[in-house]
Amino acid sequence: DEFSPEQIRVLQDLVIKAVPNSDNMERCDYLIHQIHKMNAYDKDHKTVKNRFNYLRRMIEKDIKENENA
Repeated sequence: DEFSPEQIRVLQDLVIKAVPNSDNMERCDYLIHQIHKMNAYDKDHKTVKNRFNYLRRMIEKDIKENENA
């Protein structure tokens, strides 16, 4: 219930770009891994003011790193 359906679609589109040539299970694993990283940083859910934007930026950073690799 943390993200709206629109936000989930944005994240879904980004994950497809971040993990190209993968199946749904690999994409799901990637997103869960990213959420765990965010939660480790934001343990009390007070450090990150907008968790959707933070997660989105994390995934976008991976996309840019993959493009430059």
